[in-house]
Amino acid sequence: MEPAVSGKKPLSPAQKKWIILAAVAAALVLLALWYTRPIPFQELIPGAELPPCQRIRVYADYSPNGRPGENESYEAEFAPGDPAYDQLRALFEEQNYSRSLWNLLPRPPVRYHYPNGTEQFQWWVILDYDADVTLPDGTIGGGSLLDFNNFYGTLDVDVAGGERWQANTRAMDQWLGEVMEVIRTHATLATLKE
Repeated sequence: MEPAVSGKKPLSPAQKKWIILAAVAAALVLLALWYTRPIPFQELIPGAELPPCQRIRVYADYSPNGRPGENESYEAEFAPGDPAYDQLRALFEEQNYSRSLWNLLPRPPVRYHYPNGTEQFQWWVILDYDADVTLPDGTIGGGSLLDFNNFYGTLDVDVAGGERWQANTRAMDQWLGEVMEVIRTHATLATLKE
């Protein structure tokens, strides 16, 4: 019996190379989509069931015209029952956070240049938990489990256990501004730097 003859020619080495490159590219795209998937607030610490935080601490700088040295500095601590606590808690807990692909590269030192004439702000929001929270490694944690640091439009999320990553959110510029507005409306103006 003679083997059946197929009408297909075998793939050349160049064709095999392109198929392998296409498969690797597709795998990288799928990994990037998985890595940057939106993560709900409750899943920021995997496996932990987060109760409502007991305190929200904020530190912020605001410059209405973007000139260095003309900042308003704010500092505050909000507890349940305070309108700012409820507003900030809702802003953070109702948000989804996506890891940035920039996390995969070494982070250079951060420098920022103020563009004159435009509103500029940065804030640091810390969620404090007095109740015991079981962390993914089985330990019990409390205190400052989640920190959110907005450095002039770049958001970093610091999760208990030392994981820190640059994040993106849906309608990020608007959301960052809403958080700043709550801070400016309810926090104490610590200093006006001139």
